[in-house]
Amino acid sequence: MIRKAIKLMAVFVLLLGLAMPASSSAAGTEIKIIIDGRVISVDQPPIIQNGRTLVPLRSIFEGLQAVVDYNSKTKVITAQRGSTTIELTLGSKSAKINGKSVQLDVPAQALNNRTLVPVRFVSEALGDDVYYDSYKRTVEIKTKNNGVSNLAVKDINDYGDGRDLQVSFTKAKNDAQIDHYRGIVVKTSNLSNFNVNKAMSLAANRYLLFTGGGQTQQKTFTYSSLDSDGDSIQNDIDYTIFVISVNKNNVILGYESAKLTLKGKYTVKPVTGPRLKDVSDFGDGRDLEVSFNKIADEYDLLLYQAIVVRADEAKAFNLSAALELPAANYTAISKTGANISQNLSSWTRDSKGRLIQSGIAYNVFILSVGNPSRSFSSALSAPSNAITLNSNPEEIRISKLAVKDTFDYGDGRDLQVSFTAPTNDSRVSEYRIFVVREADVKNFTLSRAENTSSSYYTSVSKSAYKDISINLSANARDVSGYYVQNDTPYKVFVLSVGSLANSYKNTLSTASSTIKLTNNQIANAVTNLVTKDVSDWGDGRDLEVSFNKVSDESKVSEYRIMVVKSSQASSFNLNSANSTNYYTRVPKTGANIKTVLNSNSRDVYGEMIREDVEYKVFVLTVSSGGNSSNNALSAASSIKLRDNTTTLAATNVIATDIGNLGDGRDLEVKFTKATDESAISEYRIMVVKSSDVPAFDLAKANQVSSNNYTRVVKTGKDITVVLGAHSRDTSGTLITTGQKYRVFVLSVSSTGKSNALSNASAEFSLSHPEVQKASNVTANDIANNGNGSDLEVSFTKAGDESNIAYYDILVVNESNAGSFDLSKANVVPVENRTRVNKDSSGNTLIKTLAADARDVNGQIIRNGVSYQIFILSIADGVGASINALSTPSTKITLN
Repeated sequence: MIRKAIKLMAVFVLLLGLAMPASSSAAGTEIKIIIDGRVISVDQPPIIQNGRTLVPLRSIFEGLQAVVDYNSKTKVITAQRGSTTIELTLGSKSAKINGKSVQLDVPAQALNNRTLVPVRFVSEALGDDVYYDSYKRTVEIKTKNNGVSNLAVKDINDYGDGRDLQVSFTKAKNDAQIDHYRGIVVKTSNLSNFNVNKAMSLAANRYLLFTGGGQTQQKTFTYSSLDSDGDSIQNDIDYTIFVISVNKNNVILGYESAKLTLKGKYTVKPVTGPRLKDVSDFGDGRDLEVSFNKIADEYDLLLYQAIVVRADEAKAFNLSAALELPAANYTAISKTGANISQNLSSWTRDSKGRLIQSGIAYNVFILSVGNPSRSFSSALSAPSNAITLNSNPEEIRISKLAVKDTFDYGDGRDLQVSFTAPTNDSRVSEYRIFVVREADVKNFTLSRAENTSSSYYTSVSKSAYKDISINLSANARDVSGYYVQNDTPYKVFVLSVGSLANSYKNTLSTASSTIKLTNNQIANAVTNLVTKDVSDWGDGRDLEVSFNKVSDESKVSEYRIMVVKSSQASSFNLNSANSTNYYTRVPKTGANIKTVLNSNSRDVYGEMIREDVEYKVFVLTVSSGGNSSNNALSAASSIKLRDNTTTLAATNVIATDIGNLGDGRDLEVKFTKATDESAISEYRIMVVKSSDVPAFDLAKANQVSSNNYTRVVKTGKDITVVLGAHSRDTSGTLITTGQKYRVFVLSVSSTGKSNALSNASAEFSLSHPEVQKASNVTANDIANNGNGSDLEVSFTKAGDESNIAYYDILVVNESNAGSFDLSKANVVPVENRTRVNKDSSGNTLIKTLAADARDVNGQIIRNGVSYQIFILSIADGVGASINALSTPSTKITLN
């Protein structure tokens, strides 16, 4: 249709201009107008008057893409197409063609608000061929050929965009009247909506312009090229490519078209086993479950798209149609590495954009979207089974209903209800637990459950877990309105409340087994309660409590240690123990218990635990049933905490310099342990600058940060320790060479008593030896390569090489040699120096540099630059740690 419409345009006004044999307009059928084989629909049929056929000017000219204008004041009609302009005046036999006057056989005239003109005049004005068939009563117009020829479209690349599409053609025979050609890519599915007006209104990025010379034209679209809808050109969509001929007045004179579908070099596989299932009753997309088997290799897959298509439209649905859909008309599904099962959403639409609804049959297609950047095309699955959504509420009964008496509160908290949710719990909004007295069970029905007051059941929300377990509340009531209580036989029901997805249909479970709540969680008292004074903190940390657990801990939730002054112990009983808030909680472990109280521990009346007070200690066994009357109180254990220990200081502190690393690793500390270490938790070695020693005492030692001392664990033996590389003195400074120090050892009390500080070691400082320098550095120009290979360096090695690892040759621009020192030499990058290994033969080392050797600034050594050479002796880090820099050579310039 489009093709013919555009051709009409090119042919355009040919239509109107044949003289016909005279005949009556009233007789026979209406006269038909055919342009290039297409019947033109007009709102005013042609007529015959005085032996001449008159046709509606506006309908025909516009059908042929001419521009028509009417001036109501002057009654002048102007029609223009291309370079031809026609002027007619209503009622006048005079007309003009491009300003030249001509005479008409019959004048233009108005009929039913339409202007009619003789066909012969139009034909002569536009130069097209007009034929009249009196038998068939048809006027046929054949336009001149202004379209291109030999149109060819090719898929030449695998980018997955416009760069794949090449268009070539031979220019129209009437090329002299054509200003340019335009290549337009139209989705084949949209041809019925594509016409001349749309073709000429497209933005420049929606067509490809041909203006070059030469009879044969060839061009390729670009990455950013768009089709006529403004979408990127892509693989797997069926396209019709038009090439239109446009004159200087932007009027289309002709066109040709060809079809093409771009394909990637490779194609991903389609999924298998697509399936639709009706899983709910919302009456929209939520009712649909889509499942399918993933493709075996998802590496070149971007994602899947689930597309719902009405069953009566499924046969016409193909890959191109799938790729043309807007995002609102499919459901994107990410690849997961597993087969897919997914429920659609309430706003899911079918392929035509209509919301999913009940009573309509659907199929689903799964689009495997290939990665175009890897030259992969997409693939469409076969259609799934067809399914029609219907309202079909299901039974949503729970299973495995069980009841248990778990506590001893004497109310609903004792009653535990557990059950398994139905497999289709997506149709459930909530569950309701009903407690029914056994005598009333026979009268409890679904209807009664649905009408029971919300005060008489327990609501339970859905869970992510299928198995649900809940204890009722203290205020829980049975369906008769009585509080749940001990010694009354009950049965329990669970109502599954249906949601919209189940058309609000509810389901009642069968009754549970009978349960009667009783007081059965009675705890026993612990045995073998022992108390000990284990430290000297002067608070609860001194008190160790141990006891044997009860034999059956299934009825025990925890133990509570309670400390009572001996004078108050005679009146301390189970009620007192249950009412106090001051105790130490001890979780059950399945084993006998031994624990030490903490510094904040208090007696049962809230006073801090302290030394020299007589106490009795009790342990309360707490029942797991929640009823405090079922707790059990042990017999008492007596104790009086005392100050038992004194912290002793270490002696004979000796500090020795044992290395040459220039840090704490050079320092070895020895000391004699305290004669009694029972009250000591650890030792702390503290290195103090000699200048700080006069003010350093126990108080200062106790305040030293943990970063500024070395912790030493007691071993039962005298201690020898080498400090670490990051060890610091007490002021926070890293230990280093050249600084005078003394060492102290702090004995840290484990009982909370005062720590003890040793005497200081003798004063010492760490040494930092330096290696010897090389000497007699000489440089010679020995070749003419214009680079480092021209430079020979010799030097006398150091007198003592025992602590030297190797030497480095450093080439320095003469302008920088005066300021070049050891600190600068130490930071020269390895690529800007030449290594010379030690050699035991002779005292002189000779080295020719490499062609790519560089000076210390990274510049290639070259002719015409004055240099001086230094030798850096590299310390081995064991016997010495300071490098040594030689004096420089005399200057040398390579020629």
